[in-house]
Amino acid sequence: MNPSALIVVLLACVPLTAVAELREFKSQKGSTFKAEPLVVRGPNVVLKGENGRELTVAVKSLSREDQDFILRWMVHEPKALSYSFDCKSEEKTGETRKLSSRLGKLEATDKSYEIKINNRCQNPIDDLKVAYRVFLEDRVADTGMDREVGVIWKGGLLDMGRLTYNQSTSITTGSHAVQKATPNSLAGFAGVDVKVKKDQMRGVWIKFYRHGVEVAEWKSPGVPKCDWPESGSEKTALETDRENNAKLAAEAAAKGKPVAPEEPAAKPEAPKPVSSDDLPQELKIFELEDVEQK
Repeated sequence: MNPSALIVVLLACVPLTAVAELREFKSQKGSTFKAEPLVVRGPNVVLKGENGRELTVAVKSLSREDQDFILRWMVHEPKALSYSFDCKSEEKTGETRKLSSRLGKLEATDKSYEIKINNRCQNPIDDLKVAYRVFLEDRVADTGMDREVGVIWKGGLLDMGRLTYNQSTSITTGSHAVQKATPNSLAGFAGVDVKVKKDQMRGVWIKFYRHGVEVAEWKSPGVPKCDWPESGSEKTALETDRENNAKLAAEAAAKGKPVAPEEPAAKPEAPKPVSSDDLPQELKIFELEDVEQK
């Protein structure tokens, strides 16, 4: 049995169920079937048929029109890719400053995290952004005295640009001023605990966004149990990303729609091949094959 026939058999072997966003796909051999694209993994796409069954097929086994549809869907649909990242954080120590305190020695040392990120997704990823939250257990007041222990955070949103498969990169977070207080004898007279007190870094939490939509996250050990701290400016930036992508997707869809001729042509024209030069950079990992015209 050829692969095209196998696709049809597998998609028709159980009762039909309701599926959203069904599209009629056509194989290189001419067989047609209705399915919903779920995710792209390397040169393959996972399709969900009318019967609810999932099937993995090579993108190049589809018709040229469907290849173009899948590849452009992959560009504009944030969750079209099977995201996977290997992450590792390392605490970085910066400048140490002496602060004024009548109760002893008070120092503040800048500490941040360097996060190494490796793209284990089988596809290159464009328009990737990373948001981070760095947590600090705040134990020391600016006077060097005890304070009620609380956790504070700093955050940021970084543009990662493009990551190819197995490409590694590093980001550095913003820093906290980690304070250390060494009380003197005056502290004891003032009724202050004379033990050394020190703030403590509690780890880093990162989220990955594509086209303004969250697609993955990672936490280092020690991150406190809490909800993701929101940032107004970050939320606005991500909403702008989503809106811009929606406009680009609409323009791409409109551009790809065939225009019906006013009068039927005497002989149908052969479909115009899609040049790989016209595709975004991230689509050029696929070896597109022309459909044989008969």
